[in-house]
Amino acid sequence: MKNRKKEFYLILIFIVSVVLFFVLKFAFTEEIKRDDYQQMKEANLLTQKWFNVICKEKEKRRIISAVNSKTTYSGMLGSEYTLTTTTLGSLEAKELSCNPDFSALMVRLIHESEAVNPGDTVLVLSSGSFPSLMISTLSAIETLNLKPIIISSLGASMYGANQPEATWIDMENWLKTNCNFSYSSFIVTLGGEGDNGSGLTNEGISLLKKAIARNNETLTIPKSFPDAINLRMDILKNKNISLLINIGGNQTSLGRCNHSLFMPNGLVNSLTICEHEDRGILMRSIELGIPYIHFLGIKDLAIEYGIDEYLKKIYNEPKKLYITGYIPVLPVIISILIILLLIFWFRKKVI
Repeated sequence: MKNRKKEFYLILIFIVSVVLFFVLKFAFTEEIKRDDYQQMKEANLLTQKWFNVICKEKEKRRIISAVNSKTTYSGMLGSEYTLTTTTLGSLEAKELSCNPDFSALMVRLIHESEAVNPGDTVLVLSSGSFPSLMISTLSAIETLNLKPIIISSLGASMYGANQPEATWIDMENWLKTNCNFSYSSFIVTLGGEGDNGSGLTNEGISLLKKAIARNNETLTIPKSFPDAINLRMDILKNKNISLLINIGGNQTSLGRCNHSLFMPNGLVNSLTICEHEDRGILMRSIELGIPYIHFLGIKDLAIEYGIDEYLKKIYNEPKKLYITGYIPVLPVIISILIILLLIFWFRKKVI
């Protein structure tokens, strides 16, 4: 009888403790904003401003995509296929990339890298496949007062900046003309296989060269894949780079080794080193002790940080990205005291 009574009180204490835990969790947990919350929101607003500039320019120039998308910034989307399209691409991923919360994520990851201070230099590598993510990246860089060295390739996958009249270099120029945008690509390449336009038709290459000419840029055509790698490594080694940021799947970034398809997304500080001669810049950056941020498999990143995957006119602020939750000390102390009193009461009842 005494054992049954003892079991009853133990179960009672357990139930009370569990209920107390959940009451504290949902009733007393305070939501506090991250220390970099204001910078994250500033980058988000700047991204929206720059998105609107590009969408309006494309509308004014009648550069229309046949894609029927309900995303707020559908003007950031390219066409399914054009002569400057390099590879297949996911419409779902391109629509998701139009969420300006990715700029806030970039701010957060840059801070979490602990690699940069205001005024430091970062290397930004980008294909034309995700112009929205490139804008999100540059708005984060602007907000954090960093200095980017940009290497951009113009070829783009499906639904990216693959419209010949609206390449990434065109978008750069529109932003310079219409708002306080001070960034220019330091090096511009064709992209594609070997980063020299391989895989594109002669007509496609001709269209990209016209884009270079109308924007008064200089085109760099690497002779080979190793030459394209060396072009980037020279900057990585000699320009005092603190952090590497990569947007999209340019072959030189990922490499041509067996590991190229499995490069981790987000912030990466360490990696199992591959010694293959065709390893990409991301791997080589880690070898030099320079962390990287990689945006490609963005659906996984959206899930990890609670970024809205669904297409809405107004995006919800993802708490998982912007907010840190904690239980204040006082409720914890009270709960511990209650549990101790229950244990004391239990001892008096049983013993």
